[in-house]
Amino acid sequence: MSQRVAETYEAIRLGLFSSGAQGVITDLGLPDGVATVVTLRDGTVSLYFSNGSGLLDLGDHDGPADRAAALLDLCDEFADNAIPAEDFPLPDEGTARFYFLTNSGVGFLVARATDLEKGDHPLSPLFVAVHGVVTAARRVDPGAGKN
Repeated sequence: MSQRVAETYEAIRLGLFSSGAQGVITDLGLPDGVATVVTLRDGTVSLYFSNGSGLLDLGDHDGPADRAAALLDLCDEFADNAIPAEDFPLPDEGTARFYFLTNSGVGFLVARATDLEKGDHPLSPLFVAVHGVVTAARRVDPGAGKN
């Protein structure tokens, strides 16, 4: 990954936190980088990878748009319990960070993916919903995130 791509990814990601948008940004720590799933209430659905690849304008497709709407509905029950965020670090490998963008600021919740995958963690439904967005995105472009 070139320094320029990493800086571009980080600039786009950080810009979302100060954009005033409403929704959720989920960072998934993967073995070879980070996947960032963006679902905003204005219909924006995007998938970015720290290696510089990604998919934009997924909200124009029924599958990702429907999954994103379901995720956003689910977020309402978690956002009130989120920890206020002053900075937005990338997650470690095997970790999911959920950033809730609301009228009152940005809050976050974090958990290990192995705990979320078991299905009995309080954030497991959120994790499953995010993966629904990713799965729908990959149906739009099966090669997303692969270089």
